[in-house]
Amino acid sequence: DAQESRGLGDVYKRQRLSQLARMKSAIDIVYQTSSEESQQLMDIYYFKKPRTLNLTGVAQEICVSKSTAYELRKEILIRLADELGIMH
Repeated sequence: DAQESRGLGDVYKRQRLSQLARMKSAIDIVYQTSSEESQQLMDIYYFKKPRTLNLTGVAQEICVSKSTAYELRKEILIRLADELGIMH
């Protein structure tokens, strides 16, 4: 029935909005508790649109070595996974 299927769509939308809100909150927590270098990496690599630099370019932009940039990214992703309760 059309009414019931519309209701399921609303449930899906609420679940999706809840999931997105949880993701945003986790990203905010990781960002706010990160070092200045990690915040700079996130700003340029993840938040700046359109993305014009790869991670090596971001490393040059924030004056860290390529290996440091990869380590910072790894740490950010691990912390985000922990915040979201995702196994890694």
